[in-house]
Amino acid sequence: MFKIQSMKVGPKALAGAAAAVAATVLGAAMPASAAQNIYVEYATMNTTFRANISGVGQVYSNGVTFRVNDYGTAAQYNANDYYIYGFCIDIFHNISINQTLNYTYTSTYGDPGQPLYTNYGPVAPANQLSNAQIDALTNLVDTGWLLHQAQPNDYDTAMRTAAIQAAIWQVANPNRTISVLSNNLNASQFATYQGYFNAYKTGNYTSLADANDRVYTITDQARNPQHQTFAIGWPIENTAVPEPGTWALLIAGFGAAGTALRRQRRAVLAG
Repeated sequence: MFKIQSMKVGPKALAGAAAAVAATVLGAAMPASAAQNIYVEYATMNTTFRANISGVGQVYSNGVTFRVNDYGTAAQYNANDYYIYGFCIDIFHNISINQTLNYTYTSTYGDPGQPLYTNYGPVAPANQLSNAQIDALTNLVDTGWLLHQAQPNDYDTAMRTAAIQAAIWQVANPNRTISVLSNNLNASQFATYQGYFNAYKTGNYTSLADANDRVYTITDQARNPQHQTFAIGWPIENTAVPEPGTWALLIAGFGAAGTALRRQRRAVLAG
């Protein structure tokens, strides 16, 4: 995770059908068991919000925006680069943010129903998630992905995605205590942040994910136990994206949002 002292990020991957990130950008899916390498150049995140993980300590809590390419080029921006946004669930391993990475990742998780492991590595024995955990994490990741895509620079969106990240850690690691921290938030902000976290970790929220939605994972090609795997939202294809005004109403009211949000698979562009 992103530790406070060194600004590192946490957790491993999530559920759903794996396919090429390039195929996502083009709007065409590869077979579920296909895998394709992507090259992670850089990672950034909103570091306003923090959480505490028992046995680990304080960490930054939020989704992560990656600058990536499909060509293995050096970590400098060029026309082949694009951005993806995702969450992590591993509580032991790290990936640096705000610095050059040059990591080779691959989308490795296969068909729905295939076992999903977190906390991979010799110093952190793999933890196989149950189907119920995978379903819960899929809903959380897709909800956070959609919120971020709709209003990436909104403060309330950042607070919600921070609470979702903390909830993902709790769902994936039920034997540990996860709590959100006030940090520099005022009393009202912290109460809202804590309320979002309590709702997301218990499933007491309106999921924005469609029943057919999945997420896909990107994992360090060498399965380096120091580098985490991430879950990226995966909307269903051939469906319409709501207009910004519709998004605002859905997010504000959170009423019947899940059934209303049927949208087109497209690239995740960070704002």
